[in-house]
Amino acid sequence: LLCEFHFQWPRDDVPKKKTRTMPKRQRQKKSNAKVKTKTSDKCSKAKKKSETAIDPYSKQNKRKLKSKTKVTSTHQYTFNDIDGASYEDITIHEDKSGEWGGDIGSSVWKVSYMFAKYLERLQSQQQFVSDRNHLFIELGAGTGILGMVIGRMNGKIICTEQQHSMSLLEFNLKANALYANGRVDCYPLHWGSHANYKLFDKKLLSFLSEHAFFKHKEKKLYIVIADCIYLGVLHAILLDTIQHICDAIRTELFVRGIKHMNEVEILMAYQQRNEENERNFWKCVNAEYATWTYRAIEIEDEVKRTYVQCFKKIRGLNSSADD
Repeated sequence: LLCEFHFQWPRDDVPKKKTRTMPKRQRQKKSNAKVKTKTSDKCSKAKKKSETAIDPYSKQNKRKLKSKTKVTSTHQYTFNDIDGASYEDITIHEDKSGEWGGDIGSSVWKVSYMFAKYLERLQSQQQFVSDRNHLFIELGAGTGILGMVIGRMNGKIICTEQQHSMSLLEFNLKANALYANGRVDCYPLHWGSHANYKLFDKKLLSFLSEHAFFKHKEKKLYIVIADCIYLGVLHAILLDTIQHICDAIRTELFVRGIKHMNEVEILMAYQQRNEENERNFWKCVNAEYATWTYRAIEIEDEVKRTYVQCFKKIRGLNSSADD
């Protein structure tokens, strides 16, 4: 049989050159080498950027602050007129994207804002915050809005947070010129961690000694907490941390041979979300800490008509006293 095939070249009448295909292994090696060179270039560029990083607090680089830092958004806190005293506004930097690693503590919670306004009212009525006999410690400071408001009203406070949330907290204190003014300080504190308690005790006792807490019976320590009981797993370790602070102060008073007992009060605000969860918290308080006494104060939000309860633990060191 004779078969005849007819084949036509492309229109340019030029046959294509045959291309030799590279083996798969060689192609993979070549592609991997390209990826490595690209990543190494990126790393070297990142190192150069970090070496020439700007100081966000210098006057020259204030304009570059927004573009060169990880802060994603800001929140402005404006003070009301308090007996003719004018306080400088506070700018709170938030990290809603989570780049700072602060998790839920990287945003301004509504309760913190409302709690700060509540303290403003107390300040206008009785000079509560600026009273020289009042010292403050905040548990779960987050962005630091509550501590900064207290500091701006001439109060003395230590803001505490977990280690991974300290970067944003310190950034906000420095950005508002509150970190080095002698009124506001911050320190890492892990609830329920007895190893961390020992480190924190040194900071706590030095803070109290610096402000003559142990020398005068009139001195009072306030522990402020904003919206920290939303999860049931936090209840036990939060209460344990509060009790440890009270025990540390009581031990120091005993070591110094001081007979009087300074008062420790707790102001805790939270938004009512889950009645069962909140009921369990107070069951835990009544069962494990029966000597504590407390009362509830309702704070109303005029905008969204939601309610926050502010609880006060009365006389944590001298529990025999009445409210």
